[in-house]
Amino acid sequence: MKSNKDKSLWLIPAGVSLLIALLGVLILTPMM
Repeated sequence: MKSNKDKSLWLIPAGVSLLIALLGVLILTPMM
């Protein structure tokens, strides 16, 4: 159970960072 909980805790920040990166690309691409 502990290993599964650790995996879920790591997936949340990874997903958030990916979303922020995608938003940054979408915002910066038209400016270029």
